[in-house]
Amino acid sequence: MQPTNFVGRKNIDIHQAFWSKVDIKSENECWKFKGHKNYDYGSYRKIGSGGSPIPAHRYAWELAYGEIPKGKVIRHSCDNPLCCNPKHLLCGTQQDNIMDIYARGRMNTIRLGITKVKLYEGEIWLIRKLRVVKSRGTRNTYKFPAPIVAKMFKVSSGLILKIWRSNKMLCREGYYI
Repeated sequence: MQPTNFVGRKNIDIHQAFWSKVDIKSENECWKFKGHKNYDYGSYRKIGSGGSPIPAHRYAWELAYGEIPKGKVIRHSCDNPLCCNPKHLLCGTQQDNIMDIYARGRMNTIRLGITKVKLYEGEIWLIRKLRVVKSRGTRNTYKFPAPIVAKMFKVSSGLILKIWRSNKMLCREGYYI
């Protein structure tokens, strides 16, 4: 028997209610979610849940494979955020997701604070080498001023200062250094 919820005076098949909002095509094609969108992803509110909407691809994965393990994310093998085809969805870690994004060349679109991730590991390392020569009380003396270093790497001087002050910075390779 299919799971149902009693909503108002109707008995509704919750699986059918979700899949009716998905453009189901052949098993190898992307199945585009036709309902509400939140950013680039489909957004679905489970019938009778009264809770917050969840990403449609996560709900599609739950319907096909069961509960998502704690601490895991659902990734798209097809790189289409609206796709709900269970054959295109993979369960993995956030690190796996970041590596997928890097492998597809989309790492520069991830935002870190206000700035986009623009620098490779070697560039961040070099910027750190251009850092503090000596401290004078509460004031630091730099080999090169931040605006000059920023021009060398074609980034803002604020980003240079952030790199100099932080020991953890996300690089384009997809990990923190």
